[in-house]
Amino acid sequence: MGGTRGFTLIELMVTVGVAAILIGLGVPAFQTTIQDARMTTSVNDLLVSMQLARSESIKRHVPVTVCHSGNPNAAAPSCGGDGWHSGWIVFVDGTDANPDPNGAFDDGEELLHNSAGFKNITATAAADAAPLADYLTFLGTGFPQGDVPGGRNLLLCDSRHNDALGRVLNISQTGRPQVRRVTDVAGLNMTCQE
Repeated sequence: MGGTRGFTLIELMVTVGVAAILIGLGVPAFQTTIQDARMTTSVNDLLVSMQLARSESIKRHVPVTVCHSGNPNAAAPSCGGDGWHSGWIVFVDGTDANPDPNGAFDDGEELLHNSAGFKNITATAAADAAPLADYLTFLGTGFPQGDVPGGRNLLLCDSRHNDALGRVLNISQTGRPQVRRVTDVAGLNMTCQE
């Protein structure tokens, strides 16, 4: 007959120690992966809403607005609130009685989409991007309302405050929304760093 099989206390302690070291090394990398995924998801959600607003404005030949909203999931949402992080709505900005867009969700206007926003990410509009700080209206041609040379930029940053990890949602003069890295936007004059 042979001896008993199993682990000795020392072997078990070494195994637990090695596992603790591996977990300690892996958790920070996993947290970075989660933050990167959160940034990508948040920026893409806002990008898709901008693309929807532009395509609906062209399809319907009417103004369509995207505005940030403090209550995007309410039965009667409204524009306003603390900023893009709290959520946004996409709606046809005009009625037969009042066809001119005003950047506010009024009675009789059609809600096309709403989003709950994002957490732990800030969104800051460039000083020359008005009125992107609050809303953006796409006219029936798909062009954004107003003329901003070089387009409009919305800077999205997370708690890491690193330009290499931040993103810029750029709305070109022709209305085409796209996401770019902060370092790829010349003359941005904004930064994620504190």
